[in-house]
Amino acid sequence: MTEIINVLLVDDNKELCNLIETNLNGKSGIKVVGTASDGVSAIRMISELEPDIVLLDIIMPNLDGLGVLERTMGAGQGKRPLFIVFTAMGGDMVVQKAMELGADYYMMKPVDMDLLISRIVQIFNDRQVAGGCLAGNSAHSVCIPSSAGRIEQIITDLIKSMGVTPNLAGYSYLREAVMMAVEEPQRLSSVSRNIYSEVAKNHKTNTRNVDRAIRCAIDSAHKKTKNMNNPIQDAYMSLSNKKRPNSAQIISFLAEMAGRKHRT
Repeated sequence: MTEIINVLLVDDNKELCNLIETNLNGKSGIKVVGTASDGVSAIRMISELEPDIVLLDIIMPNLDGLGVLERTMGAGQGKRPLFIVFTAMGGDMVVQKAMELGADYYMMKPVDMDLLISRIVQIFNDRQVAGGCLAGNSAHSVCIPSSAGRIEQIITDLIKSMGVTPNLAGYSYLREAVMMAVEEPQRLSSVSRNIYSEVAKNHKTNTRNVDRAIRCAIDSAHKKTKNMNNPIQDAYMSLSNKKRPNSAQIISFLAEMAGRKHRT
């Protein structure tokens, strides 16, 4: 039996809510269990409905989206829903703050419905794999540790700690590339041929676009975090004698770090 992904929609734009609700409920395996027009109502409905995923606007009356993220940070593992933040505000500081508060993905308005549905399914499945969940929604599942899920989570945490956020096109490419390098280290002998080509095939693009997207994501992260205390950034910069390493070096470095953390 296919598991239903329960979604709570939080936005004060009623027309947008109706549009998203109609699109999501028209897809097999996704159900909008409720809508809220402000952050205070959202907090209450998260507690009552225990959704798997919350689609959360940033700018709302009473309590904004960042406030909702802050108030739900204390929830136990498996109790806190996944959050996809979407808003018309596109500043890097807003994105960074949302990610620091636990947002799982970030989308700009106007919302691309096909992409939204794809991301809902993706992050829900990522949690299921990471937790080894056996049954029920995320609030009621009994989970056991998963080796494959643990290494995926380690890689995700490392990439986020660099400042590479999920709203960046290169995020998913980089995550997939590092995962391939961890699983089959021999691929690192030629990153372009052995890793980028596979990533490009999976995403129906070409190796040049994969390399460019990864590089842009890393550059964006470096600009946002260069004046901050970021041990991950500092570590891989030191490997290249303070010169900016190329994408292949970063993938190799992250794969090595992930493997080391997984073994401990």
